[in-house]
Amino acid sequence: MSLAIDIKSVVVCDDIRTEDNNKKLLIGVYTGAVIVNDIPAVLGSFALWAGIRYRDSKTKILSFRLLDPKGKAIREGSGPIKGDGKGKPADLVIRFPMINLALEGRYKIQFKTEGRFVTVSDFMVRKGP
Repeated sequence: MSLAIDIKSVVVCDDIRTEDNNKKLLIGVYTGAVIVNDIPAVLGSFALWAGIRYRDSKTKILSFRLLDPKGKAIREGSGPIKGDGKGKPADLVIRFPMINLALEGRYKIQFKTEGRFVTVSDFMVRKGP
């Protein structure tokens, strides 16, 4: 139940852009909950940023999935990651052009490099005032 990478932090936001100097610009950061006008809610853009460390220099496949409150995967994917062998900090950016948040409740963000998925963060979705 371990990952080949260390997840230092995860941020849920509307969008992520990369500046000319390679700094990440996180837009519309959600703090604690994604508050929407109606459920279900369709968001035009949605993104996850994770600060990671990967100590190995071998290429591995990193898989992710986003689970709704009932445990159903509403988004999933995978791609290669390659570390520098020294554990230098790195950014992991996952962007969704559109996402349907059909339920109120706790959504889970999970990653795996081998074996089983591990929940690395979560966030609440609720209807606002």
